[in-house]
Amino acid sequence: MKNCPTKWLFLTIITFIVSLSLLIASCDSNGRVSEKLLTEQEKQAEIQQIIETINTYNQAANEKSWQKMVSTLADEIMFFGTDRGESAKNFNEFKNTMQKQWDDYEVLSYGALDTAEAFISIDDYARYANVIYGSYVVFGKKAAPDTFYTVTQRTLKKDIKDNKWLIESGILAVLR
Repeated sequence: MKNCPTKWLFLTIITFIVSLSLLIASCDSNGRVSEKLLTEQEKQAEIQQIIETINTYNQAANEKSWQKMVSTLADEIMFFGTDRGESAKNFNEFKNTMQKQWDDYEVLSYGALDTAEAFISIDDYARYANVIYGSYVVFGKKAAPDTFYTVTQRTLKKDIKDNKWLIESGILAVLR
């Protein structure tokens, strides 16, 4: 950890920006909060739905299921992967990135979100959430897959019409 101060600074800055966005998003056009606050029980239920969305996304990646993955994504998305080639600013770029990943790796396994290794922040009105978690990712050829510990960040927004959480953006960093 002492060799990675730049990565942790980067993640701290991202967390601050996302938290500020959550604060701004929870205000109406006049700058006032416009809905009823969640109870603690309601907040915990929303957090469980968020965890399920992220785990469904990870399962879809593992199963190489584009249809299942799309069901977890918002209409507009942006992702940053481990290098510039894994960045996507729209659905077409994201689909191409995922297809390349699925074509390149015989073994691909994203770990489930473990709440013991996670920070989950949700606004008091269940509109936006920020999740940062650590997990292992295994990928490569069947004969010699590699295992890496990753830090993943996801921003989710609530689709009020369908009453489900959708992933809007994400960052994946491999810690070395």
